[in-house]
Amino acid sequence: MASSFEDKTKKTLEALGVRDAAGVESLFAEAQNQLEAERSSLVENPPADTAEREAAIKALRDRWLARKNGLVTFINENWLRKAPAALKPAAGRCFNQLRNQAVTVETEELRKVVPVQKMAGPVSAEESLKKLSEAQRNKQFAI
Repeated sequence: MASSFEDKTKKTLEALGVRDAAGVESLFAEAQNQLEAERSSLVENPPADTAEREAAIKALRDRWLARKNGLVTFINENWLRKAPAALKPAAGRCFNQLRNQAVTVETEELRKVVPVQKMAGPVSAEESLKKLSEAQRNKQFAI
């Protein structure tokens, strides 16, 4: 299920109709807003247990920062590298700001701010690993 923003990351600035620095800044502002909205949603609506929390953190991190299929990678390839020479300085500045903001979805940073909604008592390490494995398996087979 691709969002319209995700579709934009797979197109060049030219294909998106961006012709000036103001357009570049507007597009990158949209990316920053999208990143912050997704991060805030996870923080404000915490998962019910540690395993779900770890799976949600990993999913958000991978969506934005995965090396081959992350949104930051697509933005770098399509908006920065393929930008016309006249727009590269603005695209470069905006990309650096986005990349700095993307640190907020690194796994360790998210663990600091994403609580577990409720604790049902002590959970052993074995139980945590079992739940995490189940969550990953469910994610793997989800369509």
